[in-house]
Amino acid sequence: MKSAYTEQVGMTNALSIELFITNRCSMDCTYCSSRYMIHEKDAKRLSFEQLKVAFDALDRDPYIKKHFGGKVHVDLTGGEPLIEYETIKQIVAYVRANLELEYEFELETNGTLLTEERIKYLIDNKIEIRLSLDGYKAQNDKHRRFRNASDASAYEAIIRKMKMGLIGTKHMDLVYVGAILDAEDFRNLPKVMDYFKNELGFRRMEIGPSAYELWDEAAIARLRKALRRMTPELMATLEYQMGINKRESVFHEFLFTQSKTIGTAYEDLAKKTITLFYDGYWYMCDFVVKPPLDPKFRVGELKKGIDFGRIRTISRYPMFKEIYSKCEHRSGFFSPVEGYYWGVVHKFTPRQLDDMMRNTSNMNKVLGEEVGWYTKLQKTYYDLYMTPGFGDFGHEPKHKAGKEMRTLRLSVSDSSDIVKLRAAVDFFLYSPGGRKRLIMDATDNGAETAKLVEGMVLYSLVKTGKGYLDKELRLMLETDARGFDDDNWRFLDDHGVQVGIKAASRYSAATAYRRSYRMDAALNTVDSTYAVLGVTRRNARNLPTLVEAAVRNGCRWVRLELSGREDWGDADIAGLRSGMEALGRALVAGIARGEPVYLLNFEEAAAPAGCPVFADAFLADGKGDYKLVPPQWRYDGRGVKVGDFDRGAGGAAGCSWSASSGTCAACLRRTAAAGYDAWAEREFSAGLRKLLGSIGYLAAGKRPFAAYLERLRADLGRVSGLLINKK
Repeated sequence: MKSAYTEQVGMTNALSIELFITNRCSMDCTYCSSRYMIHEKDAKRLSFEQLKVAFDALDRDPYIKKHFGGKVHVDLTGGEPLIEYETIKQIVAYVRANLELEYEFELETNGTLLTEERIKYLIDNKIEIRLSLDGYKAQNDKHRRFRNASDASAYEAIIRKMKMGLIGTKHMDLVYVGAILDAEDFRNLPKVMDYFKNELGFRRMEIGPSAYELWDEAAIARLRKALRRMTPELMATLEYQMGINKRESVFHEFLFTQSKTIGTAYEDLAKKTITLFYDGYWYMCDFVVKPPLDPKFRVGELKKGIDFGRIRTISRYPMFKEIYSKCEHRSGFFSPVEGYYWGVVHKFTPRQLDDMMRNTSNMNKVLGEEVGWYTKLQKTYYDLYMTPGFGDFGHEPKHKAGKEMRTLRLSVSDSSDIVKLRAAVDFFLYSPGGRKRLIMDATDNGAETAKLVEGMVLYSLVKTGKGYLDKELRLMLETDARGFDDDNWRFLDDHGVQVGIKAASRYSAATAYRRSYRMDAALNTVDSTYAVLGVTRRNARNLPTLVEAAVRNGCRWVRLELSGREDWGDADIAGLRSGMEALGRALVAGIARGEPVYLLNFEEAAAPAGCPVFADAFLADGKGDYKLVPPQWRYDGRGVKVGDFDRGAGGAAGCSWSASSGTCAACLRRTAAAGYDAWAEREFSAGLRKLLGSIGYLAAGKRPFAAYLERLRADLGRVSGLLINKK
């Protein structure tokens, strides 16, 4: 059984830890979050022996192997970690030579203790370097100062060190710069960004505001203006990367320091880094503020390792209820938990704590409003990239479809495996043919489903773009609208994803639309949404009423799908036939009076002949099985299994379709055996073809009907794309 912790971690299944190697530092920066540590009277450090014990405990923890894929990202920090350079060399060598898990190392350094030998060691051992630098000389030296009170320029010292083997070398991919700007200096953000990129040659930058400073209205206005000035540069960078083979490299290029909050206190904590402090205990990173650290926030110790169950206990502390009630915008620059706890440790008054939460909310709101589209892309990419087994975007799949697949239905739930979702999408995208339609069916309403959908949107758009497969892709999502927030809707709209709202009757249709009322403001046009209406034995006779409910709720695009496991009797088929005829009359009347309703089902009715296995009925269930589900039927867990994640779709070999046969008797028999009523499907499809034929006949002499068909053809040509609605 999966643990609750793992279910909340979701796509980003790599364990992130940081090691406070020492409390000593060569510098004394004014805004440093570790100032209280470096000012301690006595030197504190984690010895090699302590680190060895800690890593041994991690490596033998079956929980990490099972739920994090054995992948651990290690951040070496402090203080200045290079003060303990020999200890770093010892522990890296020990881990690489003796342990089983996959460890990635990153070093956070102010750069003043770099030497040619140390730079060579870090590069040779592929240890990522985060270099603390705030920009050009005047900008950097305003806050970054040597601890010995020297008047020497910290900027000049760092640049001298970088010239020993970092600046302008082929190793710049291993190095990125981290800058902190205060409320006064954030106006210089575009200038700082340009300096890093064009003067120093950094390909990756991470920018964040001073964490514990209160920003007044004027400062927030400067922040908004600076972010707005950056938008054209960010968009131009993305556009440039779209034309090259490594398009995903853009998501590394410019980073904003972000704290991503996704829901409950437990969910938020489960996403955070876990810190090994130099007192020998593990803590959640938000509570590593001022030593001595509070024991109630410990989540483990050296010999026993990390106690993941403690995260649930900590999340129940009363402070979280207060934090969440006072901070509306919790995702963005600042972590509300860290800010609040900082205030508690420093004995803020209740009013000061309220100001801190208000400041956090306002700052995060501005980031989301101005460049949220960019940070969302980065976050989604990072979540995919860090998931064990997902890998880079470029590698080719193990299995590819041998015949053309026009449509893939991808069932996505909270428990879906992102690696298996990718395999199914690759199997589909690599099939012959230059135009594809991917329909994602959200079968759960949790936040994790929304994240997985966003991941598949980003991946499939990158994969079909120039430099990769170079194919046209139409993306669709069908959901009951629960579990998706405004942020999700904006992401979908930015990339041209058409959204279908599921409803089984006129009553549930109205309920679904009321539930997603905020979606209207987030989505760009009415054409971005459609209603998905289930046709059952009980409501088939009343199809016009069913469609009318969707129209009353503002939707003129509708997709009907057969639903239910019951056998359709003579009376049921008669009701379906009657309902289809009545719907036809209603549609024709609506077109004539200038109030058309568009049926997406006409796409299936007008589709070229082909075997439904590789044409329009292929479904991947998100857990590794590939199934045949007739395109006019709602997926309810049934389907004919024709393959899986491990073997591809070899089970489709029983297909007997050919261009001369016109139909596939073998596949029809198999779907009937799975419980899909062939009689109902034939009647439903015949009704659609008859209705489409009637509209085509009327279009020959009446302009409204010709315009209707033109609109349908235009919809058939709809294409999704990265930020397609934002350009």
